[in-house]
Amino acid sequence: MKGQISVELLIIVIVLLGIFSAILATTTSREGEFLVTRTTLHAKEVADNVAFTINQVFLGGPGTTKEIVLPTTLRGNIPYRLNYSYSNHLLIINYSSSYYTAPLITGNISGDFPFPITPYLNITHEVFGVNISYRGGS
Repeated sequence: MKGQISVELLIIVIVLLGIFSAILATTTSREGEFLVTRTTLHAKEVADNVAFTINQVFLGGPGTTKEIVLPTTLRGNIPYRLNYSYSNHLLIINYSSSYYTAPLITGNISGDFPFPITPYLNITHEVFGVNISYRGGS
């Protein structure tokens, strides 16, 4: 009788370990997907915010100036780079091995985005177009 109880207990433990392993594997893969999605959404948020501000300054006309604060990295301490395409009127954010584009109204933009990212970005509409400049800390 004792042998039968031991065998039944062993089978129950093996089944429970199998179920636990399957749950753990599913949870781990979902967590990885969540982290990638979180980074992508943050990259889109940053790019859309910068593009919106550039478009807002352009529509405001000459003399319009705005300063925005950028995160130095994306969530998860992931570095990113901002660029723009003159011909396609797009703002491009590159991060990890991915990118996202946000539409711009104008392609007449001067200045560069700093790399690594500097928090304070100044966007000014001057007579010749939109100028991007930046300043360091505080």
